[in-house]
Amino acid sequence: MAPEEALALCKQVEEHDYTPPRPERIVEWQQHQKFPICQRPGDPDACNVYKDLEFPPHVYEHIEEYYEKKVSSGGGRYAK
Repeated sequence: MAPEEALALCKQVEEHDYTPPRPERIVEWQQHQKFPICQRPGDPDACNVYKDLEFPPHVYEHIEEYYEKKVSSGGGRYAK
């Protein structure tokens, strides 16, 4: 990964505060529905709802391009 790509990814995570929900929170949500989110509620690794999530490549490219431009413009608004 190029340094500019790494900086863009860090900026994206910082701005959007990407953190997966805690396993306890997922178990709480699961109590309000008829289908399981976690097969083993006591196992934190079994409740990672993001681990198998995949987006089409163009989504990642668009996000990466946005944040690379933002970093290269000094961190301000989207550079056109």
